[in-house]
Amino acid sequence: RGLFASRPIHTGECMLHVSHDLMITPEKLPEEVTKLLSKDVSAWAKLALFLLAHQKKKETSAWAPYISCLPPFGSMHSTIFWTQDELVYLKVSPVYRETVQRKDVVRMEFAAAENVCMLMQQVKLFVCSRILTDYITVCSRAWGIETIKSLALVPFVDFFNHDANCRAMLSYDEDRHCAEVVSDRDYATGDQVVISYGQLSNATLALDFGFALPFNPHDQVAGIWLSLSEKDPLRDSKLKLLHSHNMQTCVTREGVDTAGSSFSLQEVKSKAGRGKGIPQTLRAFARVVCATTSEELDEMAKFAADTDGRLARRPSIDKTKEHKAMTLLQTVIDNRIQKHEQAASAIRDSAVLQKPRKEIAKAIVGGELRVLRSASAWLKQHSQALLQT
Repeated sequence: RGLFASRPIHTGECMLHVSHDLMITPEKLPEEVTKLLSKDVSAWAKLALFLLAHQKKKETSAWAPYISCLPPFGSMHSTIFWTQDELVYLKVSPVYRETVQRKDVVRMEFAAAENVCMLMQQVKLFVCSRILTDYITVCSRAWGIETIKSLALVPFVDFFNHDANCRAMLSYDEDRHCAEVVSDRDYATGDQVVISYGQLSNATLALDFGFALPFNPHDQVAGIWLSLSEKDPLRDSKLKLLHSHNMQTCVTREGVDTAGSSFSLQEVKSKAGRGKGIPQTLRAFARVVCATTSEELDEMAKFAADTDGRLARRPSIDKTKEHKAMTLLQTVIDNRIQKHEQAASAIRDSAVLQKPRKEIAKAIVGGELRVLRSASAWLKQHSQALLQT
């Protein structure tokens, strides 16, 4: 599925526009369905129910030509459709937890809409599977259009495939009341025309759209965890210092402060640079964790007060202490690398994962591994330089 140029297209040219009248919005859900819905049913679910209702109408639906072109049941590869035996290969990636959470959301939403499904006279088992497909179809194709304050399926626009390096995106013309896409490059007749879905990682692409890119420049690794040791005699003082400078720590459902926080990494492009991709907040947290005296904490607080108010954002003047903090980060990241390498090996040897899901898993774990290795390489070189100065 995709869109192709029927004639040459030039940079800056409007490639396609779709009238607001042809967009599918939650307000267009049939009244007999809407009146049965509770307030808990989201706009996403309403659009999925719209598709289900119009699939039942078949050729009599005004949107039949569009709906007939949507992915058929069983053809989508969003991780929400993966079995537990398949999903376990992605346990090292944040997409595993996000997929489990998304499944829970879907179950809750369609428990609230179950009476509507039954009204539509479908076999219950079929409804549960079909409505899930429609829901993921909506997740992968609906656009949040701020100017009309609505979620919408925009026929034809959602047939554009994604290019991570493309700058063309959907926009809305308020004067003409239409959605449109303006080309960011020249296309020859027959070329596939692409847009950007946003600067999204492979984990997000796999969950929301059911595909991943072999080399995604927007890959990142979430869940880099640092915490204060329970045995640290300065633990309470450090925790107070972090909180006083808006560096919050995670609290469990039971209200227990973990004294830790989670961070995300992006690829570090150059070993010789300043390590852009490793957040300054993560480095700051490591410096606080590695502090060994109350005087160090006082110096951090004073320096923050005398500058921009941000805690420990500058490297420690003491090269040995800075080396210790950066070595801590490298150890944490190297542990993640080891787990990702094991996962990558398991994916390659898997007889459970079949194409294209094996390729999706390879792209997710491989992309995250690339990010982790780039951060580790920079930290190693940076730490060595600290010892030499």
